[in-house]
Amino acid sequence: MMAAVDQSEQSASAAASDPAGWVAAHGDALFRFACLRLGRSELAEDAVQETLLAALAARGRFAGAASERTWLIGILRNKIVDQIRRLQRTRTEPLPTPEIEATFASGLWRHRPGPWQDPTVEQATAAEFRAVLAEAVAALPSPQREALCLSELDGLPASEVATLLDVSVNNVWTLVHRAKLRLRAVLEQRWFAGRVSH
Repeated sequence: MMAAVDQSEQSASAAASDPAGWVAAHGDALFRFACLRLGRSELAEDAVQETLLAALAARGRFAGAASERTWLIGILRNKIVDQIRRLQRTRTEPLPTPEIEATFASGLWRHRPGPWQDPTVEQATAAEFRAVLAEAVAALPSPQREALCLSELDGLPASEVATLLDVSVNNVWTLVHRAKLRLRAVLEQRWFAGRVSH
């Protein structure tokens, strides 16, 4: 009986690792992950395709220490970093430096932002909020989006982000700060407006 259970578990594990099922099982999640960080669907598609090819080549080294999706996302992170490096090499225009003086005056808020509150179940579903947030992140100028995702979502140190984006560490913090200001403004307008009682 025990042997039958072991064989059943091994079969399930083998089925879970069958490359023919990767796109159906993980394709949407991988694409969303890449799209959020790269901001363009064609770049995200390329990164996911490169990930699946790399995973196929490395399939024999998958030890099962993490879930298959976690393993694939780990590969995808590296492919996204490669994409960003390639973009940096081909990017000829200077990094955009949007003005934030309209937000601040003498170090104070010119227009004080509304309260920042997490959405509740009564306000809307978490999925709706994530969709609005993902759209707002995708709409960020690419250096801001890249800096924000690499430092805040992927947890890379500022020095590594600076190297990837070919900017100074101080510029990384500026890009992240401006990205957060833009996200806050978009979320206040598209999500929190009318949802918060004053």
